[in-house]
Amino acid sequence: KRLNKCFLFIGRRGTGKTTLERKMAKAMGRKLIIIDTDDHPSYVDIPVITLEQLKTFTGEACRVIESDIDHVFVILNQYQSNAVVICEDASKYITANISKAVRSFLIDMRKRNFDVIIMFHFLSDVPPYICKQYDQMVLFKTGDNIQVTQNKFA
Repeated sequence: KRLNKCFLFIGRRGTGKTTLERKMAKAMGRKLIIIDTDDHPSYVDIPVITLEQLKTFTGEACRVIESDIDHVFVILNQYQSNAVVICEDASKYITANISKAVRSFLIDMRKRNFDVIIMFHFLSDVPPYICKQYDQMVLFKTGDNIQVTQNKFA
């Protein structure tokens, strides 16, 4: 079943973002690709693959631990489809001036049949371009002052 949604999960560490995204990914019943820059302990049960292996990945779940994040997004756009893509701790690599590779990935995610979950710790970390692209936002305990108007969000 095609959903092709872009979800924002925003909350501090330990608030349940990873727990909920793992349940959602399992319920979607498609392969899972996790972009994980720092070997997150919640994913130790998911095998790590190289960028070369990502090009032909057809298994149930994998994670990519890579410093050249733009290259990961280029490979996803060129070689993968029909997957749930998790962007773990995205504030480390999706910043206000998002790269061409990230922008292309977000624009093409629906035609590649991707559902994307992008995880941030604070509302203030979410770049304006991402604020235009998301379909649903899930707020956990963020530490942000939500009394302050967040004009960048629809």
